[in-house]
Parts: sequence; C-alpha cells; structure tokens
Amino acid sequence: MDRDQDKRRNDKRNDRPVGKAPGNPYGKAKGKPRPGGPGKPAGGPKKDGPRPSGKPNYKPSTSNSSSAPSREQPQRRRRKLNATPKGVAAQAPAWLLDTQHAPQISSSNVTEMLEKMGFTGDKTIIASLVDHLLLVRELNREINLVSRANVDSVLLQSLWESLVPVLHPAKWRRGEKVLDLGSGGGFPGLCLAIAMPEQEFLLVDSRRAKTLALTSMVNDLGLKNVSVVHERAENLASHEDVLVDNVVVRAVGVLKEVAPWAEKLLKPGGTLLVWKGPEGLREFQALDRERWGLLETLPVLPHRSVMVLEYKGAAEMKEG
Repeated sequence: MDRDQDKRRNDKRNDRPVGKAPGNPYGKAKGKPRPGGPGKPAGGPKKDGPRPSGKPNYKPSTSNSSSAPSREQPQRRRRKLNATPKGVAAQAPAWLLDTQHAPQISSSNVTEMLEKMGFTGDKTIIASLVDHLLLVRELNREINLVSRANVDSVLLQSLWESLVPVLHPAKWRRGEKVLDLGSGGGFPGLCLAIAMPEQEFLLVDSRRAKTLALTSMVNDLGLKNVSVVHERAENLASHEDVLVDNVVVRAVGVLKEVAPWAEKLLKPGGTLLVWKGPEGLREFQALDRERWGLLETLPVLPHRSVMVLEYKGAAEMKEG
C-alpha cells in the first residue's frame, strides 16, 4: 500500500512543468523581484571600481549645466513695512502701550496724555473728552461699542489715535463738513467734534443700537456741531444730496471696499482719512490712481498711522 502511494507521488512530480511553482501559471517561481527590473540585468549597470560600503556619500554638483536637476526656490516673504516710532508715535506715554498696566480714565491722566501729544485745548474741551470716555465705558456694559478686555486702556488708545489729525489740520481739512463712516463709540468722529467745534460732523453707523448710544452721548455732552444717522454706507452713498469735504474711517474695512463708498460721499478734492496698520500701503496699491492720491501718512502709534488720501474725482466728471 505504501509503495503504491509513493509511486503516485513520483508520477505527479514528473508531470509538473519544469520551472513552474504550484499555483503560478507564468512559469517562474515566486520570489523577490530582481533589482534590475524587467528587461534589465540584475544589479543594474556595472561600474568601475569597488562598490561603496555603507551609506552613499552624495556630493552636490558644482556644474552650472542645464542638465543638472533644478531645486525649487522657497517663496520669499513680503518685506514688512517699517514700524519704527516717529513723530507723534514717539511721544506716546509708555503706559499707553502697556495694555496690562494702563491707568484708569481720569482727568489727570487724559491731561498728561494730551500734553505729551502737544494738544493745546482748553479745560472745557479736556473735560468733555474725559466725559466721552466715561460715557462709552458705561454704555459698553450693555452695548458692544469697544472691546471689553482692558476697557480703560482701549479707550485711552482710541482717544490718542482719534486726536492725531487735530495736530495737522492743514494736511487734511478741505472744508467744514466731516463724515465719520462707521462711528461706533464715537472714535474718531465724536472726539474730533469735541476738539474742533468749528467743524460740522455727521456720525454714521449701520447698527441702530450704536446710533442710539451716539445720540445719547451727543445730548449728554451738549454738542451742537454733531448729527447722527442710522444708515448703511452703501445706502447713504446713493443719496446725491449727501456730499462732504472730508470722510474719516477707523476700523471699518479694507480700502478697496471703503473707497467706492467715499467716492460717492466726497466732493472732488476732498480727503479720506483712514486709520491703518502696516497693511495700509499695500491696500492703497489696489486703488485707482486716477481717482485717489496719497497726500500724507500721519504716525499714530509705532504700529499704526493715519493715511490721508485725496479724491481727485471720477473720470467722467473730469471729461464733463
């Protein structure tokens, strides 16, 4: 019985094709692929000299031939604009930039800040500026007028920024009418209205709660040169009877969005004042140079400035 089984096994082995592995119809035994790949000798092309041992020591090619492989150059970062303190920014009190240890709003602190700035307003104006800050702080508990983190520090910085144009009226003032677009808590429009009672100010905001707060503050401060309007900028710009000499904008949007609104609100030759950081000059590059020109850049803080833009008028107006 055992001899018959051995004979059958030998017959099966003899019937199997030479070079074929069980279950492999391609005629080659299974195993690791040859290093040279199909159609190439194993081990690749022969090289003169002994084979290197260990890790290969690659050396960068010093040839400038175009056949050398090119490496992708990393993208260059845009150069940041110079934010070195200068002008008014250099005179700012040290505590004004220290948000964690800024003093509370008081008449003495505001007076010290204005003296550092070179502001020469009388005591009545200084008292009204202090009252404005206190009113905003009080209303801010119910209405989000400014950031609620370090409120006193935010308000003192906002006052400083808002009053910078007062020191350089000849560089931006073109007439009596000034429009503050997106006035919020009254920065900069209400501060400018207090410091420049000879000017006529129009404070505009799209949120009714903020316009109600502005109206309340105007009444409490007894300001006769201020009007408050609840309207969106694009809707206000559609009214042909609303034309002003100057538009001021702080913390509203990018210049590419603000400029078309200001074009419909400004008289030709009027100015647009925008409070910007390092991004301001880059945003200005996107504007139509035939309509807008950059007159001045007034330093505010080490990282911020007021850009004074002149509206030259639309092309169709010039042709007419």
